[in-house]
Amino acid sequence: MSTALQYGLIVEYSILYLQSFVKDMRLVWPLSRVVPMVEFTGSANINGNPLAHSGITAYPEATWAGRFYQVSVEAIVPLNQNAGHDVGVQGLIHLYLDDMFPDTYTWTPFYGVLGGTKR
Repeated sequence: MSTALQYGLIVEYSILYLQSFVKDMRLVWPLSRVVPMVEFTGSANINGNPLAHSGITAYPEATWAGRFYQVSVEAIVPLNQNAGHDVGVQGLIHLYLDDMFPDTYTWTPFYGVLGGTKR
């Protein structure tokens, strides 16, 4: 029986934050809402040989955030032999249902206390 340690690190920078709170770089519309990031994940065998089954993978990603949804596309890049050999791509569409349907998803029985989140 082996025991593995799983770990990860994400490095990202929000262009939305840059444009809104640091300096307006006057980027055109689609680029002004992008969040570039790179995620690193890995595992290490912690009983026995620590390098026996260690694998590290990088996931460079670009996320575009809109008002009602966000779209992400990322590559899957193994960084060493133990992480595999195949490079892949995956995507995600995240719908903000509470913004799309505020009357439905912001209802609460405690309206006077919690209230809705309508803008």
